[in-house]
Amino acid sequence: MGFHADCGGPVWMREVAPLSIRGTLVEVHNVGLMIGYIIATWAGYGLFHITSSANDAWRARFALLCLPALLLVSGLYWIPESPRWLILQDSAAEAEMILHRLHPAEEARIEFIQIQRQIELDRQLETSYLSMFTKPSYHRLCITGFGIACAVQMCGPLVINNVSLKTILLVILRC
Repeated sequence: MGFHADCGGPVWMREVAPLSIRGTLVEVHNVGLMIGYIIATWAGYGLFHITSSANDAWRARFALLCLPALLLVSGLYWIPESPRWLILQDSAAEAEMILHRLHPAEEARIEFIQIQRQIELDRQLETSYLSMFTKPSYHRLCITGFGIACAVQMCGPLVINNVSLKTILLVILRC
């Protein structure tokens, strides 16, 4: 599955998670990102103090980064493909099988029909980068989408995380 986890992870979870826990899983994803930032910051701080003539601190950082990646790669076999992607690739039978494996029969059937209808509708619409700017009905959608994406990046948890960690580091360094 070739996507960046920050963006594609919540979308994929929305497709495969049961309706009752979808929102929770997306929030757990966000908490996981924050924990990753915290671990990376503290590891960077801790490894900053390693002194050697060969400057080996970068190797330790790299090894630390490889651990979560190895865990993810080792679990990929059990992660199902995106049903939406499978239907887009004309593998509807496989998509339906995955949905039935993940959801109760009635919910899987409804979800499968919804995905199929949405893809049929999407295939009828004009979908190009140029149409985002030339088609008037897309203007509001683009402005809203870009605005939300920018707002999320400019406020909230990343800023709080970075400021709080810098404050903690400053306090530690003064001691």
